[in-house]
Amino acid sequence: MEEIDMEEKYGSGTAKALLILIIIFFMVIAGMIGFNITAFINMKNTTVTTVGKTTAIGDLKGETGSKEDLYEKKEVVKLPSTATDSKLANERVADLSDVVSETMPSLVAITIESEKSVDGWFGRQIRKSKDMGSGVIIDKDDKSLFIITNNHVIDGAKKLMVSFVDGSNALGDVRGRAAYTDLALIEVKLSELNKDVIDKIKVVKMGDSGSIKVGQMVMAIGNALGYGQSLTVGYVSAKDRIVTVNDITMKLIQTDAAINQGNSGGALLNLDGEIVGINSAKFSGRAVEGMGYAIPISVVKPLIKELKSSKQLTDRQRGYLGIFYREVDDSSHEAFNLPYGLYVSEVADNGGAKNAGILKGDIIIALNGNETLKSDAINSIILSKRKGEKVKVTFYRYENGKYIKRDVDVTLAGKPKINN
Repeated sequence: MEEIDMEEKYGSGTAKALLILIIIFFMVIAGMIGFNITAFINMKNTTVTTVGKTTAIGDLKGETGSKEDLYEKKEVVKLPSTATDSKLANERVADLSDVVSETMPSLVAITIESEKSVDGWFGRQIRKSKDMGSGVIIDKDDKSLFIITNNHVIDGAKKLMVSFVDGSNALGDVRGRAAYTDLALIEVKLSELNKDVIDKIKVVKMGDSGSIKVGQMVMAIGNALGYGQSLTVGYVSAKDRIVTVNDITMKLIQTDAAINQGNSGGALLNLDGEIVGINSAKFSGRAVEGMGYAIPISVVKPLIKELKSSKQLTDRQRGYLGIFYREVDDSSHEAFNLPYGLYVSEVADNGGAKNAGILKGDIIIALNGNETLKSDAINSIILSKRKGEKVKVTFYRYENGKYIKRDVDVTLAGKPKINN
């Protein structure tokens, strides 16, 4: 065979360069072969983790199945569970449909027809208008349903129609009103309803507005804008928020759940479907976003019995207890070891309290068996009573180094005249 002299054919420099390229080429080939052998060895020693089982791939040779079955055994990681003391963290809160469906039979939509006298080109005319609101079935007896709502919802109503969960309607009557707490009680006779409706409706489950916390999730349900019952969800933004509208000052629950016109009188509910407040769009204001208010259910409870028996009273007809008081708050309770209640700071000479023996320093905790730790609650009861009626006052009196619980019947006096 004829030998080729590389230096003679290509020159010495070119021959060296070509030789180097040939060497590099064979080195690359050798490296690729070595890499594949290493990968194969590693794959034999790799384990596949499946739920509840760990298997070495090398051990799969004896198992039946195709090559594709091998690659179907993907790695599945089971995350550890974390224990928590948070109730909400352990509850299902993304879907509230079961709570809503359980609560809806307790809620009603209210339509009122009112008349207003206006002066026009052709003299004074009567104009009729319709307004919408909401209500909650709060009690029931053998003859009637009792529905709580806002007083401003039914104010001026000539005709009042109540719509129930199945869409049926019935006429309602105003049984009692407490304008100072913006609450009213509507009565619907059971004789106005057919049996199917009576079987479907429910009395709402009572909650505890005193136990709710800022940051707790709540639901607002009502006849928003008159379109029918709808749900909004939010959180308790604040408690005991003092709000004054049209000379009515109240301590309300503040929430960021949307409360729009027509929601007034509807229910503010906790996640157990228990009512903790009566919504009021009146206290919200159109210029405000993300702030709704509800009257605490603790204010409503003492009113139910009172409104059932109350009549429309003028100021001259209302009874007068005759005390001045202030609420015992947390700081006073802790600093002076006072019981929670209404601390009597002064007793009027012409009131029923003085005649019954109530003294300055007594701490009132209940009227007629209803808790009255807040001023709203005591006003709700006293202002619905006539002068001459009796109320049972429960209070603590400090005697011999400790507070003794007492009861006394107080005959309410007439409201005193104010001398100018």
